Amino acid sequence: DRFTAAKAWALAGVADSAFFQLQRLLDKTDFLDKDDLWMLEPSFESLQNDLRWKRLTTQWHLKQERLERVRANPVSIELEKIHYLDQYFRQNRDSVIALHGLKSPEMKDWMHRWATQDSFNYLKVNEILEKYGWLGPDEVSELASTTLWLVIQHADFNLPAQEKWLPVMRDAVRAGKAKPG
Repeated sequence: DRFTAAKAWALAGVADSAFFQLQRLLDKTDFLDKDDLWMLEPSFESLQNDLRWKRLTTQWHLKQERLERVRANPVSIELEKIHYLDQYFRQNRDSVIALHGLKSPEMKDWMHRWATQDSFNYLKVNEILEKYGWLGPDEVSELASTTLWLVIQHADFNLPAQEKWLPVMRDAVRAGKAKPG
């Protein structure tokens, strides 16, 4: 746990290692993004007179401003709604089966509505991709960016949709707008 390590290094008086851990958390994770309470951590008191603390907290504030901007982006909001709709049927499938049974009319209706929603999701995502190209986490939220891939993966006519967008996705990976995994 990098946060615990940063606290331990700060308490041990090894500022270089403490700052290394905090910088990694800021750059590579969303751990520090939830709130600014980490700055009030008593273990970091010894770091607060170091110029690196000012640089780190300034970077944190700039990151928060960027995150707010991308979260407020209307395309980001739309893609996050699509993400919720994409996951709704998948997350609740087992409950419908448990309640009604796998071969029940209710489950067949559930599957039909699920497939319909996937189709609508793909139409919206396809339109967004046609208009804006692949949107990375600097343009929309991380969740919204991931939704592009997720909806293409779940498209009812899976292979043609994936083949259509694969070159764009490869370019997005090279540009740092999508994760290769």
